[in-house]
Amino acid sequence: MLNKIVFAVALISSSTAFAASSNNTVVISDNENVTIVADAGKNWAIAATSQINGLTKLREFYDMGALGVQQIDYVVNCADQKLSLAGFTVLPTTVAQSEKSNDRTLADLSFYTPVIQHDKNILNNVCGDNFVVRNARASN
Repeated sequence: MLNKIVFAVALISSSTAFAASSNNTVVISDNENVTIVADAGKNWAIAATSQINGLTKLREFYDMGALGVQQIDYVVNCADQKLSLAGFTVLPTTVAQSEKSNDRTLADLSFYTPVIQHDKNILNNVCGDNFVVRNARASN
């Protein structure tokens, strides 16, 4: 239950901090449909259900207890099997909004081929067949 509350607070506060048009921002904004792509207790990830320019946005959350929640944003290019770190912030445990904003664009990103298992898992979660099925369910 606590995870769902923290998730909702994190999603709301982070979404309002990045309330820009989904076509111009490299992180998930509040007007985008998302689906959960990974859930491991205190850690979870969501991805935008629609691609922009063949790229998919992914946001990971890591619960750090009393210290807050780490939020890490990625942009994934399934065609090239590459990804880019798009943003990082720590969300406070209170309902207060994060003070940070991310006004980076696609031109600001540097894509790389993943070599560590964590990054390979991101590609598998976003580019794999299971994500396509989850997207179809979320859209219907």
